[in-house]
Amino acid sequence: MSDPIKDTIQSPEAYTPKQKPEIVGIAEQAQVFTEKCIETFTVGKAVFEVVERPEVLWVGTLAWAENNDDEPDTDALLKKYQALCSTPKQARMNPDWSAGISINYSLCGKAPRGMFFAQETWSAEQDSRYDLFTQPGGLYLRLRQDKYAKKLLGKKHFDSGELYAAMAGAAARHGYKRAEDNPIEIYYHDHENGTAEYAYISIEKG
Repeated sequence: MSDPIKDTIQSPEAYTPKQKPEIVGIAEQAQVFTEKCIETFTVGKAVFEVVERPEVLWVGTLAWAENNDDEPDTDALLKKYQALCSTPKQARMNPDWSAGISINYSLCGKAPRGMFFAQETWSAEQDSRYDLFTQPGGLYLRLRQDKYAKKLLGKKHFDSGELYAAMAGAAARHGYKRAEDNPIEIYYHDHENGTAEYAYISIEKG
């Protein structure tokens, strides 16, 4: 496995939604995406999928680090997000699913890092206390967080940065690299039922 890559461009304001993403179910879960599977490979028994994701608009709470070296205060951000949960998000795509999105971590100090806790939405018309972020479409490496994926790092407990680095290493061995023009990572989970979790990193052909 390659050495860990330091974690998650431009600010979210640089992105604007171009069109409403299509709807289609993916895998065996009730997620609403058009995700076209391009390639599948395994490391051990962990299954990696190269997928083409559409552009998606997210609504939630966003925080940026004050410089290129530090991280945003994710504890404060999560508390802010949880405090806003009673405020409706309009036109949610997948009400049972939410995500933590890391921004610029893979650029290794070239830009301020951002963190976004959010859900997908069809509408930019949201309560003013929420932030909006448009996740660009493109190629992503997807890994379901099952028992085989958790064995990749050889330990029971690890942070998301270690996981994304392991995914980047697996991608590199199969002809892909991190997409520098789309430096985001997504940890996506069913927070209502706890039945599935997926990790994504943006990639391109190496």
